[in-house]
Amino acid sequence: MSEVSMAQQVDLGSGPSRAPRARRRPTRVTSRLAAARLAALAGACSALLAGSATGTAAAAGALSGRTSRLARAERVVDERVIPRYGAVLVTRGGLTLYHYTADEHGKVACTGGCAQLWPPLVLSPHVTRPLGGPGVGGLGVVKDPDGKLQVTYRGEPLYTYVGDHRPGTANGEGLFGKWFVVRVGKPTAATTSKTSGGSGGSSW
Repeated sequence: MSEVSMAQQVDLGSGPSRAPRARRRPTRVTSRLAAARLAALAGACSALLAGSATGTAAAAGALSGRTSRLARAERVVDERVIPRYGAVLVTRGGLTLYHYTADEHGKVACTGGCAQLWPPLVLSPHVTRPLGGPGVGGLGVVKDPDGKLQVTYRGEPLYTYVGDHRPGTANGEGLFGKWFVVRVGKPTAATTSKTSGGSGGSSW
């Protein structure tokens, strides 16, 4: 075989040579499109985060409002059965509650020394609504002469008595013909007291 034939075979076997591809440089248009896409993506993320923050703030506000409303209510009255008197109203601590017949039209008449013997049932500071236990309704409030909110039952202010040293006693029942236990679901003794009058001594 001649040298020319061998050279031709070498050329045929090696095939055409390829030059390496040059990297494309980003044009100004491509860069602008990429920047626009990034800006749009950033705007969408910001909007999403803003909406999430708004929703979270709204939820927190609703929860805060609900908590605030609950904080303004307080359970202060329960029902208890006392021998001879049946189901009567008592404080959360079990002390018997009384009605004073001189409190006409829901106006507090027991003040000064009277209120020391018959402490009014008042709400705690920042509480505006009294709650009752199971079966107890008709509760409200009235401002006493000291500006405190005194609890009422069917419009009648409620009191305790210093002579009741433990739950379940009702030593103030009928005193001076003007103080009576508050029976659940029954009218107060205002009509009876107005016809019977006092029993002498102090009016309270």
